Amino acid sequence: MERLADKLFHLPHDYGAGLHTTAEKLSHERSNSRALLIDEVKKDVTRQFSEQVETLEKQLKKKNEAFTEAQKIYKEQS
Repeated sequence: MERLADKLFHLPHDYGAGLHTTAEKLSHERSNSRALLIDEVKKDVTRQFSEQVETLEKQLKKKNEAFTEAQKIYKEQS
């Protein structure tokens, strides 16, 4: 009969302690998994935000250059 079981517990208390250990291990793994997921989401959001800021900075630079050029042309025509 002992060969069929994954673990052998001599007393009911040992069985409860084994279940408690297993439950805590699973809970810890679940928490770590959630923490890893949160970290990945944070990294992804940060990367996307940085890319958007970079794109907007490039667009602003182009608009400023166009504005400067337009002012230069306006002054020449005045």
